[in-house]
Amino acid sequence: MNLVKWFRKNRNKLLAVLVIIIMFGFIGGSFLSRLARSSSGSLYRTVATYRDGKKVTNYDLLLARQDLEILSNLRVSGLLRSNSQDLDAFFLGELLFSDQSLSPMLLGQVKRAIRSSGIRITNKQINDIYQGRGRKDICWFLLTEEAEQAGIEITEDMAGVQLSQLIPKLFPRANFSQVIGSIVSRQGVSESRILGSFSKLMEVLSYAKAIGSYENVTAAELSQLVSKKQETLDTASVQFPAQLYIQEQNEPADEAITEHFEKYKEFTPGAISAKNPYGFGYKEPDMVQMEYIVVKLSDVAELIPEPKPEEVEAYYAKKREQFTRSVPSDANDPNSPKVKEQLSYAEVSEQIYRYLISSRKNSKAKAILQEGKDITEARFSEMDTDFANLSLAEIKENAGDYSEAAKQLKEKYSIEVYSGQTGMLDAVDIIRDRYLGMMTLSGKGNNPVPLSKVVFAVEQLGSSELGPFDIAAPRIFENIGPLQDSRGELIGLFRIISVRKSSLPDSVGQIFDKRTVKFALSSENTYSVKEQVAEDIKLLRSMKTAEKQSKSFSREIAKLGWEETVAEFNRAYKERKKVHLPGEPNAFRVQQLMKLVRIPQEHILTLAAQNEGSSFGTSVLNNAKRRQKFIDKLYNLVPNGEQKLKSVPYVMEFKPDLSYYVIKDVSINRIYSQDYQKLRAREAYSQEFIEHQNLSVIHFNPENIIKRTNFVMLKKDNRTKEPNSPSE
Repeated sequence: MNLVKWFRKNRNKLLAVLVIIIMFGFIGGSFLSRLARSSSGSLYRTVATYRDGKKVTNYDLLLARQDLEILSNLRVSGLLRSNSQDLDAFFLGELLFSDQSLSPMLLGQVKRAIRSSGIRITNKQINDIYQGRGRKDICWFLLTEEAEQAGIEITEDMAGVQLSQLIPKLFPRANFSQVIGSIVSRQGVSESRILGSFSKLMEVLSYAKAIGSYENVTAAELSQLVSKKQETLDTASVQFPAQLYIQEQNEPADEAITEHFEKYKEFTPGAISAKNPYGFGYKEPDMVQMEYIVVKLSDVAELIPEPKPEEVEAYYAKKREQFTRSVPSDANDPNSPKVKEQLSYAEVSEQIYRYLISSRKNSKAKAILQEGKDITEARFSEMDTDFANLSLAEIKENAGDYSEAAKQLKEKYSIEVYSGQTGMLDAVDIIRDRYLGMMTLSGKGNNPVPLSKVVFAVEQLGSSELGPFDIAAPRIFENIGPLQDSRGELIGLFRIISVRKSSLPDSVGQIFDKRTVKFALSSENTYSVKEQVAEDIKLLRSMKTAEKQSKSFSREIAKLGWEETVAEFNRAYKERKKVHLPGEPNAFRVQQLMKLVRIPQEHILTLAAQNEGSSFGTSVLNNAKRRQKFIDKLYNLVPNGEQKLKSVPYVMEFKPDLSYYVIKDVSINRIYSQDYQKLRAREAYSQEFIEHQNLSVIHFNPENIIKRTNFVMLKKDNRTKEPNSPSE
């Protein structure tokens, strides 16, 4: 048939199709799909209830999703998450608009702000915010209903005024009319609908701030807080630690060792209490044993080609914007505004050369370790069952041999590839190790995750809390890595092969292997419970010598003065010790500690919260408690109403340090009534701010939103599949 005739014959049909296509492009396929669903009757179907049986329909959740789309197009997600000091806005932004590209960096900033501000929020509480990512529409619907129920109302006019002030910041090259007009045409909604969505956001934030502001600090609490935070203490003293005299003690008998072990075996080392004032303890923390394959980057350097001059020039040409410096805009005025000046190729060519070398070494080393990972996982790839569904026994049976994989890599690349097993290591062992303590793995958004944090998150221990942007918790015999140490020396592949939950030692004679990464034959590294108990007994006995020496020192001061007495005791100690190394520091000196501030119990509770889920948290908390007791003891030496310790020199025993201190001076910079009146308002505001911020993460927790609104998803009818039903 003639093509022209065919077009003429079917002209009306073609025009109809063309109109539909134009409508589809203008309005959007999402609207038509919603329209199609509404015609089936499912749009107004009840899918859930909340509060006292109020109904939630698919249409309600559709409007909630449209609200979120409008807010996203208004770029309010960046606005909410831009201020790490406003946790209400931040957590609401993460609840509704989190993404893997920006959230890890923003979350790191917020965690640092939380620590520096003394806010009592745990890592788990933060992580729980992200558990609602699949229910954003439900959470938004419930939050808006909650604010409305509380009587919070912000009109569209008020929202318009606020939005008109924000749009220049959110859209630097557009005005209010342009932005709103763009969203109207893109989503097919009215300006009133856009302002309504923004007003709901303001209402949700207003309600969150309103309910978080009910905490009041009493006058007595405020007085204590002001004095503890603003009063400072200066002190000078000479310490006599029992450790100095331990070599004079004989080895304790087995009976004494057993008695001491039984007395303190149930305590965690460093945990100070009335029953354990010295902090002895032999209860073992969680421990892991790992297997490793490691290569040195210095060895890998032999496998990579040196960058050619043209490669260095090409990198400079591509990344010119990276190579600038700030200089005064007026060369004759160093205080003039700074401007960026381009660095020449000659100035940065050596820097680029070193970077390319380092980058190539890292890439090659990671590729080698990835190959080792593939070798050890070869049998898993051949199995029909997903790795996540395998039992521990199946994983162990099918995991490849690390030593064999290292041998293959060594033969292929002709470099040294190290493999082996560590001993049973606790978190402190790993963190303090030269190599293991620096090993990190890149999580989502290049978020560095320490090896110590990863391995203690294994299900059998669970003493470490991994966040939503870290990595999934590993399983025993599952490969971890490749990881790189932050010094740029090693890249390694690790896997956990054994774990030991925190428990009492099997006996006083128990010995733990504490080997870490080994590059050559070396002596064994072990921890003996019996040797530790014997050491502690000798320290305890040495306290008597430390007491005797400190009292003798105190008496000599009256004759010789502080400076000469310190010099005399240093000479006597060297003679007593008999072995003195060149350059060895003196045993005794006057230590000055300035501006010491008492540590409130609230700070200890905050520190406990901030370190919850950290494998190293117990050590941090114990050190803070020890310091709290030390400062409090110094404060208590000065009578109320006075500023100085008058009876000096003063000999003070401090059991947590296993030491005696000869005090030269203690002076307190007291806060008086006129100062208190100036500071109390600021402290009251600070405490109200902290208490409010503590509640923000609870208020926007998705599970809490569901519970407090009594939201219940109705059971699905298996006979009919509802295309618009939200996921449970």
